[in-house]
Amino acid sequence: MANEIKQEDFRINSSSENFLNKVPLEKRILPRGAYKLIVLNGLTIASALGLSYTYHLFLNRLTGLSIVLIMFVLLVIFSSFETILTKSVRRRALLILVEIFALFAFFYTLPLKFLLLAVGSAAFFIILGEIQGRREASQVLKPSYFRVSRVTGTKIMTGLILVAIFMYFPKIQNADQIIPQETFGCLFNWPAGPMKRLYPEIQFQGTIDNLLETLARYEIKKNSLYYEMPIPAQELLKQSLIQERKKQFEGWLGLKTQLAGGDEVKNVLYNFTELKAKKIRDEHFQEFSVAWAILLFLIGKGIGLILIPIISILIFFIIQIFLAANFVFVAGETRTKESLTL
Repeated sequence: MANEIKQEDFRINSSSENFLNKVPLEKRILPRGAYKLIVLNGLTIASALGLSYTYHLFLNRLTGLSIVLIMFVLLVIFSSFETILTKSVRRRALLILVEIFALFAFFYTLPLKFLLLAVGSAAFFIILGEIQGRREASQVLKPSYFRVSRVTGTKIMTGLILVAIFMYFPKIQNADQIIPQETFGCLFNWPAGPMKRLYPEIQFQGTIDNLLETLARYEIKKNSLYYEMPIPAQELLKQSLIQERKKQFEGWLGLKTQLAGGDEVKNVLYNFTELKAKKIRDEHFQEFSVAWAILLFLIGKGIGLILIPIISILIFFIIQIFLAANFVFVAGETRTKESLTL
């Protein structure tokens, strides 16, 4: 009887119906969120490639600055999510290396000196942003992802401004057009909007005639004696003031011929700026190069002051949406410290 029981026990334990035998021990299961992280890695690399390609088109006058800025925004968003969600430092370091290669995928013909300077700037500031972003996320109990993305984005912005300058310089020496007209138009429209709110009576974005006429009306409005004059005298005074301001404008631009009243203000200012820049470049190239680099850097940082807070707010809302949709989760590293995970 005892032998029968032992044989029965052996038969049951070795049966294929045993639950332990149904799940092989050697089967390996990927950690939760692995596929999501792979997709995020791919999007980060794709955005770096897209930024490289669109900036290449921009330097060849084949696309506008707005497309380049859109690709930059995408790169900062995906890089910020990498900093927040990628726990493995080794994996993130490898991805940064691939990201840097992607940024220069369309600039392999760049002169070696400028290429090394650009790669060094990109690597330094992207790594610095990664280190500071991770430090920001690890030093507090409940990280502010707004601050994390702002720190990361600011450093990436600084590095990419320097990269853009180094990539632009080989084209500047013999370029027929130093400033792309579309880019100048964008830079002109940005301050023209606030100026319009400060001085609603003055037409900054119209033609020369519109600008001078509205400027004359603005000045005349301050003179109470104007409204006591007969209508013909008022018109004569206004036309006289318009011609006076026109001559002053022509003198300020250094023009020897009269301005055409139908020309747009931004086109007149663009032609003036382009001619002056070419003259200075041809006469004092080294000084011009330094001054131009500083100017481009300041313009880039000015754009960053507007874009980075907007990107940080956007990332904050995306994280809240992902949390509500259970796409990402809050994981407790300790009883008091929180972090995000996929």
